[in-house]
Amino acid sequence: MRHQVFGKKLNRDIKERKSLFKNLVSGLVDKGKIVTTEAKAKALKPLVDKLVSIAKKGTLASKRQLLAFFQRREVVNKLEDTIAPAFKDRQSGFTRIIKKGERLGDGAKEAVMEWVDLPARPAGGPAGRQGKIEVAPKIEKPEEKAKVQNDKK
Repeated sequence: MRHQVFGKKLNRDIKERKSLFKNLVSGLVDKGKIVTTEAKAKALKPLVDKLVSIAKKGTLASKRQLLAFFQRREVVNKLEDTIAPAFKDRQSGFTRIIKKGERLGDGAKEAVMEWVDLPARPAGGPAGRQGKIEVAPKIEKPEEKAKVQNDKK
């Protein structure tokens, strides 16, 4: 019987598991979605729900709780300023898990974890870059032109 079992161990001790979850949640907050294994995504979902619920409170105590977990002020600010207000009407279920398939290297089942109601980031890549990067046309050197003409003869 599984009395008082907290969740999945993921073949790690408590420090490794806490570090893994902190990094995965930080990546989710920073990038909007993460690609990981199904088991990790399923184990992470309740933690993300709890952290977003804490961020929705908006109190000083809740900010300190989030800082104690993340230890990165940028992540806490983004969670409180952009993500939590987007979920003000939603009680739980802030993320979705989309099954992706098996990884080629080891055959592990992969999944994409992303926010449910947040608008997607623009397709321009990182936030600072807008539009496509133009590639300069290739300029042929005189030596290459002569070499091409000699080959045709």
